Amino acid sequence: MGLGLFIWRELRIKYPAVDLRVLRYRSLAAGSLYSGILGMGLYGALFVVPLFTQSVLGFSATQTGLLLAPGALSSAIVMVLLGKISGKVDPRVLIATGAIGTSLVMFDLSRITSESGVDDLFWPLLLRGGVTVFMFLPLSLATLGNLPKQDIPAGSGFYNLTRQLGGSIGIAILTTLLMQREAFHRAILLSKLTVYDPVTTQRINALTQGFQQHGADAATAYQQALDALQHSVALQAAILSYADVFRFVGGIFLVSLPLLFFLGKGGGTKPLIGH
Repeated sequence: MGLGLFIWRELRIKYPAVDLRVLRYRSLAAGSLYSGILGMGLYGALFVVPLFTQSVLGFSATQTGLLLAPGALSSAIVMVLLGKISGKVDPRVLIATGAIGTSLVMFDLSRITSESGVDDLFWPLLLRGGVTVFMFLPLSLATLGNLPKQDIPAGSGFYNLTRQLGGSIGIAILTTLLMQREAFHRAILLSKLTVYDPVTTQRINALTQGFQQHGADAATAYQQALDALQHSVALQAAILSYADVFRFVGGIFLVSLPLLFFLGKGGGTKPLIGH
């Protein structure tokens, strides 16, 4: 209701806080939508990676920061190089390159396991830092380059707003998805662990004997074996849920590629409706 009233109000007054009338331009409408998706995918994924490394792999905050630092450095390098060719290449081609590259990185990250370490995450995160730059500047050019000069301030404000909103909404969506998928995978894994399953029984017996060898009595060792099995289930459910989130982000970038056909090349003006 709030969103509906906001749109109604902004379209009725002469000097709105957010000028929604600029959405009559096709490139701005499509670019703003893509900007929201971009913010959701990039900021959301950047939020999930530290969660995974610290909660699952047991990295410290310092180790996680050092792991992400090379990606920021690659972004800076690619940004300098991209600035020299951005005016010579169709921005839609650069955006597609960045989107596909980011998607491939996300699908690569979805192959994580409990044995993943720095070597498994370093190169995907380094590549991610580089390919995401292909979407930022070209998307701004393709979105705002078609607008008349008098509409650029309002269009730029709305475009930047969608990216910030996309990032905030993306973090919320991915956090919710992470919790739901973890509960789902946990339920599936627990359904396989029954007293009638010989593999489960053998595992519990082996763990019980191991704890007894370390001085625990039979009852305590059995409870410790169940706790260890429960911890293993929780760990595997968490890993599977993070993999689902990475695949979701990768899929978002692929599904959103058709929006590029509605973007401009950085010149001319094509409104959705008349001025």
